[in-house]
Amino acid sequence: MARHNKFNLQYFPLDVTFFDDHKIVQIEEQTGVQGGYIAIRLLTMVYADKGYYLDWPANFEFTAAKRIGNGITGAVVLELVEKCLHHGLFNRQIFETNGVLTSVGSN
Repeated sequence: MARHNKFNLQYFPLDVTFFDDHKIVQIEEQTGVQGGYIAIRLLTMVYADKGYYLDWPANFEFTAAKRIGNGITGAVVLELVEKCLHHGLFNRQIFETNGVLTSVGSN
């Protein structure tokens, strides 16, 4: 029996300088270490879903909060997504036009 094709990633490399990236530094400056943690959780959702983007339908922040756990609320997730978009961790134009989270890439 053949294996099913996979469209997501099973792991992704995390640079040892991830927390030194100016985007993450700015996010954590505004939200504390919790913001860095949620950013990583969002990245894992992006990579686990389709491999490079995450569909973000209306009110998905509540689903994301449930998946993140640790008492994180939908409001906190939504605030963090906005900060990630503002600081360029995720692409705002694609988010607003297509309703998906995807990273901008290396800058």
